[in-house]
Amino acid sequence: MLLRPPAVTPAPPIAGASRQRSQKQSNKLRQKRMAHPRRSKRDAMARRGIKPQQPLPDWKWGIFARDEVAVYHGKRKMGQGKVLRVDHARSRVWVEGIKLREFATEESANDPDPSRPLEYELREDSVHYSQCNLIDPVDGRRTRLRWRYLPDGRRVRVAVRSGALLPRVPPPPPDEPREFPRWSERLTTPRDAVLERTNIAPQWAKQRV
Repeated sequence: MLLRPPAVTPAPPIAGASRQRSQKQSNKLRQKRMAHPRRSKRDAMARRGIKPQQPLPDWKWGIFARDEVAVYHGKRKMGQGKVLRVDHARSRVWVEGIKLREFATEESANDPDPSRPLEYELREDSVHYSQCNLIDPVDGRRTRLRWRYLPDGRRVRVAVRSGALLPRVPPPPPDEPREFPRWSERLTTPRDAVLERTNIAPQWAKQRV
């Protein structure tokens, strides 16, 4: 008569074992990021096969300061405003009244007394270039743009929606006339000295000839 071996019941899982394993892995990853803070994100993207996002080249950049743009987050419109400044290297745009955040003022951040509380002010934070669309001057709705060349050779922006030209907004005139620095006056040669003829041959040179 064959006897069956006794059934071995599996040991119950140790409580918190998976948590300890994941915690060890997270600690290793955290140590690696601390050792290489600038390479950690790049290495993680390379392991996943994700290419780093390249900045938009300057010849494709079509949004400039003082332009009127509409900002969207997906299909939701965040608002409309004037472009304050742009950053080509990071493809970021600052729009007036859009994405307001609290930032510490420069005076309170540089205050040597640590006991004083920080003072905050509302300022615009940047949005990505792809979230901004220019406003079509014909119907006032957002539009894409294309670059075209006029017969005289000028490169202009054209609205895809209506085909209208999108000229750049000129900067406002200065409130006060610009004064030239003092060093330019010292370096500027007087007109009489410029027109003075100095290549006249001396008398002894004429006698030899």
